[in-house]
Amino acid sequence: MATIAIYKGKKYRLAWSGPTKYGERAKLAYFDGSREFWVNLSTVQVVEDAPRPPKANPADAEYLAEVSEVEAERNHRDEVARRTPPALRVSVMREQILAQRVADRVDGYDRDDLGPSDDF
Repeated sequence: MATIAIYKGKKYRLAWSGPTKYGERAKLAYFDGSREFWVNLSTVQVVEDAPRPPKANPADAEYLAEVSEVEAERNHRDEVARRTPPALRVSVMREQILAQRVADRVDGYDRDDLGPSDDF
């Protein structure tokens, strides 16, 4: 159970409390986990125990594994693209554009004039 504490009129998550070399202290945290800070334990009022989020089930683990694989592949592609010299990127883009034009004409239509292609 996560403990909720009130400090200066606001609710925080009580991450830890007890004796330190500075005296009785409490470590409070924002609920979103963005910040943590220490205060004197005597200035904190412990309010309630809140339920912790449920543990992830195996189906969630499989989904997260798939997502991480996709993200890893995307990061790899981005890294390769970043390391590719600009001249090579332009030539690859030129090849992709030409391939798309050929694919458009194979269907019998040239997208430039939006009519049947006269090339074939």
